[in-house]
Amino acid sequence: MPLRIEGRKLMKGIAFVGKIWRILTVAGLTFSQVLAQETKSGIPLDQSWKETVYAFAANNLQHTAWGLEHSERDYQLARALAAGDGLEIDEDVLFAAAFLHDMAAFEPYAVAGEDHSNTGADKAGAILEPAGFPMTKLPSVQAAIRA
Repeated sequence: MPLRIEGRKLMKGIAFVGKIWRILTVAGLTFSQVLAQETKSGIPLDQSWKETVYAFAANNLQHTAWGLEHSERDYQLARALAAGDGLEIDEDVLFAAAFLHDMAAFEPYAVAGEDHSNTGADKAGAILEPAGFPMTKLPSVQAAIRA
């Protein structure tokens, strides 16, 4: 009899996992993204500041052409180009620059008549510092955003 009870518990657990899987699929996510804390395109959110910056971008920088997905593509493309050229990159700088480089194209960060890359570079620290980003790398992030 105890085996039947354990079997029922197991079946309920499997059914629950199936429901969660369907919900994640509809949302365009996978178990590994949720469990491993990564973005939709597989970029690891392996530090708390990255989770904060990613959440900021997801909540504030939404646009069909240059929103969150654009930032993910830029990140992935930069990594691929660096790998192809045998270059080492600073993952912290790349992540911060990729996800914040267009922030000044969005209200309330935009400044009329100003180039959004310069404005974004100037304002990036206000997002990165409270997130816990290693601020000694901020000048490199700003240079990457301006590039």
